[in-house]
Amino acid sequence: MRAVLFALTVGAAACGGDSGTAVSCTTPASGAKVNCTEVDNPPAGSGVDQLRQACEANGNLFQNAACDRAGSLGGCRTTVQGTSISTILWYYPSGSTQTQADVMAFCGGMQATFVAP
Repeated sequence: MRAVLFALTVGAAACGGDSGTAVSCTTPASGAKVNCTEVDNPPAGSGVDQLRQACEANGNLFQNAACDRAGSLGGCRTTVQGTSISTILWYYPSGSTQTQADVMAFCGGMQATFVAP
């Protein structure tokens, strides 16, 4: 899911300016959260529509707001080169992800920056 949102964000960035807000996609749409992808300064107009469609097509919850950090272990931030667009993949306790150290390891593997909740 993260790869889909990131690819759409990069592609949509070429379509024009950013909206200056954050949007998010929470997995799953209901029940205990596993993760949430937050896009800061997403591309305006059709770019946000593409992000919404990709999120909802996978049965997840799209919101015109940042991810809920309550209960989060932390996130991994990446920036789309040459833009003001960044993504943070927030992790919540589930499966093998139980500590901030787990999230830090994921971030290192993705060459992303760890962000505390």
